[in-house]
Amino acid sequence: EEEEKILPDSLVAKYPHIYRSLEQAKIEAQGVRDQRIQNLAITVDKVKLILLQQGEDTHPPLRPLTERERIDHLWTGRDSFARRFFRDKDFSSKLRQAGYSEDPAARAGLSGVDALRKRLEDQSRWPASSEEARGLLAEMAAHLCTIDEKRGCR
Repeated sequence: EEEEKILPDSLVAKYPHIYRSLEQAKIEAQGVRDQRIQNLAITVDKVKLILLQQGEDTHPPLRPLTERERIDHLWTGRDSFARRFFRDKDFSSKLRQAGYSEDPAARAGLSGVDALRKRLEDQSRWPASSEEARGLLAEMAAHLCTIDEKRGCR
């Protein structure tokens, strides 16, 4: 109520080019008041909805992955980290370059990566735990460091 009394005079004083009369400013002040009441009603409705939904069985938006899901994500899944890595064109070209290299370290790295690729293709040799899958990826990274000696390991 207090704002509705003070606002019209303030509007006319600050914006005389917009509010040419006190009557226009009073109409604007009434609109401001109505808008605030409407916003308050919407907020109360939202709070009421949230309070009513608290009793329902809601699931958290995130959950920890199961052991099987972690293994799938890292190694065995169709879009696992390991499979995407082997499909990567830059990675494939580095492997081809290492195949032609005379450097024994690069050749050893290539044979290590080939062994991991074969393990990925053989379901009977898939990792049994996410720790084992992480270890295989770390092993792959070590082999890649020997292949790509210019960049080295980080």
